[in-house]
Amino acid sequence: MNLHRVAASLVFTLSLSAQAAVTSTFDTDAEGWSGLTARPSENSAPIHDAGPFGAYSATGGNSGGYFRLPDPDDQDTFFSAPAQFLGNQSSAVGGTLSYDLYTDASINYAGPNVVLQGGGVTLVYVPATQPAVQNNWVTVSVALAPSAAWHLGSAGGGAASAADFQAALGNLNRLWISAETHSPVEEISGLDNVQLAAAVPEPATAALMLLGVAAMAGIQSRRHVVAR
Repeated sequence: MNLHRVAASLVFTLSLSAQAAVTSTFDTDAEGWSGLTARPSENSAPIHDAGPFGAYSATGGNSGGYFRLPDPDDQDTFFSAPAQFLGNQSSAVGGTLSYDLYTDASINYAGPNVVLQGGGVTLVYVPATQPAVQNNWVTVSVALAPSAAWHLGSAGGGAASAADFQAALGNLNRLWISAETHSPVEEISGLDNVQLAAAVPEPATAALMLLGVAAMAGIQSRRHVVAR
């Protein structure tokens, strides 16, 4: 085994992990995002296809442009991700989904915040508190790993497992972010700076991995010297 090559490969892999992210910044257009509504009790089933709802706004985002979505009815409203966020996103298992969220109405509704669907699995994220803030942009970061906030099948479903995340993100066909913050219907919500990021080893972990390889290389080098 050439440990120097192993070390180089490890550095390259860590570099790729750090770069592996899908993003939407809405600098010039809607980038394929759309809005839809779903029955609250089902948490993932669109009730009609009368849209797409929402439109790109060139100003007012955080900063620059953003996707603007007026609430069209009395169902749950979601931002729906375009194709570049779907498909094989298995590298995001253990990573994060982050986004900037805006609403112009008072916050009195806290339904599902994120819905992931794929591989025959539906995962619903319901945090303890609604992250939106009236008339302000707020950055939301959602860990894509099992926690008390992630449920299987619906907002009231059982706990999601690591295997469920592997299944859903390995063949993702729906990624929805909630635009619902107020009842009755009257709010306008905004979405900006969406990022689906892969899991990256903690700096301390990465350093230990590299030190381990370096130590092995040193041992191997000393063995060669002794052998001579």
